[in-house]
Amino acid sequence: MATETVFLVAPIDKGDALNAFSSIDTWPSLQNGSDPQDELAVQSAGQVLQAFCKMPPNVQKEFAEYPGIVKLGLEKYAESGDASSTVEWIVSQIPSMLFRTDRTGYIPIEAALESGNGAAARMMLNEAERVGSLDRLLGYRNARYGHTLMMLAVHLNSRDFADIFERLLNFDPTSVHRCYDLDGCNVFHRCTKSKSCTSLQIIFGLLINLSSVFLKDKIRHLKDALEMTDSKKYTPLHYIALDGNVEMLESLQRFLRHKNINISFDACFKDSRLLTPLMLGVQNGQFEVCKWLLENGSVDVHFKQHSTCLTALHFAVRAGNPELISLLMKHGADPEYIDSECDGVADYKTPLGMAQTEDIPNKQACIKILTRS
Repeated sequence: MATETVFLVAPIDKGDALNAFSSIDTWPSLQNGSDPQDELAVQSAGQVLQAFCKMPPNVQKEFAEYPGIVKLGLEKYAESGDASSTVEWIVSQIPSMLFRTDRTGYIPIEAALESGNGAAARMMLNEAERVGSLDRLLGYRNARYGHTLMMLAVHLNSRDFADIFERLLNFDPTSVHRCYDLDGCNVFHRCTKSKSCTSLQIIFGLLINLSSVFLKDKIRHLKDALEMTDSKKYTPLHYIALDGNVEMLESLQRFLRHKNINISFDACFKDSRLLTPLMLGVQNGQFEVCKWLLENGSVDVHFKQHSTCLTALHFAVRAGNPELISLLMKHGADPEYIDSECDGVADYKTPLGMAQTEDIPNKQACIKILTRS
C-alpha cells in the first residue's frame, strides 16, 4: 500500500489534541486538492475550534483521534452555521467511523495498526466494546487485501501493546494458521517479513499459553503455516534468513520445542529453481544465521535445487565467500558434490569446478579452502 500521512494521531495532552484538531489542512482527506465546500469548511474551523476548546480534555483527545470525521463535521458546519449541532453530530458519528473505509480501503483501526499507533488502536477496540461492536471489529478482515487485524498488528512490535495481540488471538486463535492475505502471507510471514521480532515473540507466547486441549488438533496446522510459502515462494524462515535475524530463529526454536513441533528447515518447492532458507542466507552473506541453521536447524547441507543440482556450497562459491565455504565444509558440504541427478544437468559443475572455472570474488582463497583435506 502506498505511504500516506498517518490517518490517526494519538495526542498525549490537551495541547497536542488542540494541535491535531486545528491542523485541518494536513488531514489526508484534504490533500488531493479542495473543492469550494472544503474551503468553506476550513474557513469555519475557527468557530468550531471555539466550541472544541470548551470540551473536557478527554473529549478533545477522542475527537483528535478521528480527524476524518471532524473534517466532515466542518463541512456540515459550513452548511448549517450551527457549531453546537456540528459538535453533537461529530460525537454521534464516531462509532460508525470504526467501519468506514478510506480511499485506500482501510478502516481506521487498520491505519492505526499499520502505522504502529497502538494507543489509537486500543482506543478503537474499547469504543467498539462500548457500543457492542467488539466482535465485529476483532473479526474484521479486509476484503480488498485479505489481511486480518492481527497481520497489521505485527507493526506495533512492542510489549506495550501485548493486550491488543491477546484480544485478537483470543477472539480467533485459528486465524494465525487459517488466514492468508492476497500475497499468500499468514501472520508468521508478516512478522518475519517486517522484521517484527517482538510481535513474533508475543504471538508465540500467547500460543504457548493457550489451552493444550484447544491446541491438540491445531499443531499440524501451525506446522503447515510455518512451512507454507507465499507468492514469492518464501516461508517465514526464508524471511528470517534473508534478514539475518538469529533472535527470531531462537524464538521460533523455543516455541517449536515447547509445542513439540518439527518443521522442515529446508522448506521450499523442490521442483523449482528456488532457494532453501540456508541457500538464501548463504547468497546474502548472513554468516550467523547460516551457522545457526547448520547447528540447530537440522538442515541438509547437501539439499539441492532439483532443476540445477546446486547446493548451498555452490552459492557460497559463486558469492566468493571463504568464511561461508569453510563453515559449510565444516558441516559436511562436499566440494566435489555430484550424484546421478547432477549427471543429467547440462553444464553441471561441482563447487570446486565452479571455483576453478568461473570468475568469482576471492577466487584463490576459495579454491584453497575447497582443496584442503
